[in-house]
Amino acid sequence: MEREFTIQPRHVNLVFAPGRFYVKFSARLLRSVLVGAWAVGMAFQCAAEQAPSDVEALMSNNRWKEASRAIFLEAKSANKFEWSIPAGQANAGFLDDALDTIAGMHPNTQSSALLALVADVPSIPPKRSVELVQRALALARTMSGKSANYIKSGELAKVALFYSRQRAEPDAKTIFEEALKAAEKGADEDDSGGYRQISEALVRDPKGSRDWMVVLVAKHLQRQGKNANSAFAYRDLAEVAIRHTNRQMASELIESGISAAKNISRESMRKSALEGLANVAVEAGYTKGLPKTSPYTQAIQEARAGNPQRALAIASALSENLYVDHGQELHRRVFDDAVKREDLKTALYLGEHPIRPVSWIQANAWRQIAELQVKKGTKQDAAGSYLRASQTISGSPEAVRYLEEVETTLILGGSMRQNGFEAQGRKTTLGAIAMIDLIPGRRTDDRARAATLLAEALWRYGMYSEAKQQALRAYREASGYSDKNGMEKARLLSGLGQAASTFITKASDQRGERNNSKATK
Repeated sequence: MEREFTIQPRHVNLVFAPGRFYVKFSARLLRSVLVGAWAVGMAFQCAAEQAPSDVEALMSNNRWKEASRAIFLEAKSANKFEWSIPAGQANAGFLDDALDTIAGMHPNTQSSALLALVADVPSIPPKRSVELVQRALALARTMSGKSANYIKSGELAKVALFYSRQRAEPDAKTIFEEALKAAEKGADEDDSGGYRQISEALVRDPKGSRDWMVVLVAKHLQRQGKNANSAFAYRDLAEVAIRHTNRQMASELIESGISAAKNISRESMRKSALEGLANVAVEAGYTKGLPKTSPYTQAIQEARAGNPQRALAIASALSENLYVDHGQELHRRVFDDAVKREDLKTALYLGEHPIRPVSWIQANAWRQIAELQVKKGTKQDAAGSYLRASQTISGSPEAVRYLEEVETTLILGGSMRQNGFEAQGRKTTLGAIAMIDLIPGRRTDDRARAATLLAEALWRYGMYSEAKQQALRAYREASGYSDKNGMEKARLLSGLGQAASTFITKASDQRGERNNSKATK
């Protein structure tokens, strides 16, 4: 039989029963306990929210190496498949972390990730690079599933290009032929897309590509028939041939590409293929069989013939839509071609006559004109062009700013300083700080990227305190970013991690200098 005794406080009872003893709490006390626990929990949560994160503390204390590693790990936790993370980790000195990140990716993507790591991280010792490439080769050979041959062909081609750069021609040829066989096997399932994977790999690797590779791919394409992928692949091969100064081969490839492109049923794709071939043909000096209505070809030819007014008229006549401003794009291409040819007269004319007044596009144009004038020895003219570039952005009536304007301003400031306009370059760079505040709050990703770019620029110029503040700002924006699968957040954090990794050596040098200073005292 149970006996119950009431003790102080009155809402606590002691209960005695045979073989049992327990405490009964009244509803009032239980409610009080729960409320108290909730209050304590909220207090801890608020404290955690208000307290700076570990990463912020590391940044504030100039512990950039640790901060960089922590940022990359946070990026990985947001989305472990973000491609920029492994190379960033390795460049920061965390090769083992990079390999762990790659090991967590899908098996069919690990080969490409390892090859990108070797290509993007020059600090990896040569012997280790070979080991990683051999691992990538083994992974590529064991790919399985849908479109495996399509993917495999590109990865095997990249491995062959690596061995070609190492002057190991026999290995390069064996693996390259293996890549072509994979493309041939995948032709039925992917409409010869594997060959395009190979041709694109050749375009991206100017040091590893060889004429014999171009010839082999072209022979295989001839057996595959005429379709969209073969047309684009011929364009790529022609670009490689031009780079190898083999214009005869380039012309033959362009001719084959045009023939393939004409068989494309979809008009938009056919037009894109012919336009791409026309672009390459201009460089090769090939004109036979090109579509006469190609505005790009016409505009470039007019500009090169000394008629920039006609080139501008062609660009001005093109339309724009929600996604593409064709006139603006053609104007940019003609301008870039003039700069590449060091045709200052044409560049100046196009700079004076934009298609539409977009501040950052105009500023970029005047910066390039200034750089060309410096190269030609007319520094006083360059000063005027630099001034026009900076005024184009600073004088813009827009109430808001965008990432492109911040990026353009930082590039402009760097160009000024590099070409001897130190004071103007510093002033221009510092002017980007206020711009970030004018980027709309809803564009968190742009604010994070802008702050990251600015932090890098300020650090390069020795403005360490200002750089740190921008890095902290970038971290807060990126870390607080929310998207469905974490992909954009991972990308933002990875970009900041790479920026922070560039601060490591400088921060170490600063600490070393301070220690040496103390020792000498």
